[in-house]
Amino acid sequence: MESLAQRGLVDLIAEESEPVLNWIRWIHEAAPATVKDPGTTRLARDCAQVDPDGTRLRVHVQREADRPLPDEHKADALRYRLERWLKPAWKESGQATPPRRTSEAPPELTQRRSAGIGR
Repeated sequence: MESLAQRGLVDLIAEESEPVLNWIRWIHEAAPATVKDPGTTRLARDCAQVDPDGTRLRVHVQREADRPLPDEHKADALRYRLERWLKPAWKESGQATPPRRTSEAPPELTQRRSAGIGR
């Protein structure tokens, strides 16, 4: 079963460009738990699109990978953390962007109670 899964991952990257293959390697070095995650290829494509030679983005990947990743979908979690640097790739890929983080504090909730059910 594991060899079948590994073959599937190898097939995913078989025809990728050199920058994407480099990014897959760099992501795996920064976050070894992403080795078996098929989402790593998508993350590598986005990284390669923004920074093909890895001169600017690698430091951010390493810093974000140093924080614990969830048990599942590790590459997607890392991709979400890198959103602000990948934004150009998100726009050009035509994919829906994940929810944007904002530095503004959320609006204060009012203490007023509504009529609600049972009132």
